[in-house]
Amino acid sequence: MTDDEKAYWDGTMAQINVKLDDILDKLTAVRADTDNTKGHVLYVMNDSLTLSQRITKLEDEMRKRGAP
Repeated sequence: MTDDEKAYWDGTMAQINVKLDDILDKLTAVRADTDNTKGHVLYVMNDSLTLSQRITKLEDEMRKRGAP
């Protein structure tokens, strides 16, 4: 391999490595966003379940007391 070919090859590999680093950074950001979104969804679902349980308990108490 000549010096020119080696320089070309090294330059090409450097560009590929930079692009791969960019792709990995973007994938890492997407994963972090997904994990964050999953956390928010679980939090909202837990709040909804808690509210539903409270409403059910309130309805049961009202039935026991004879309220319409």
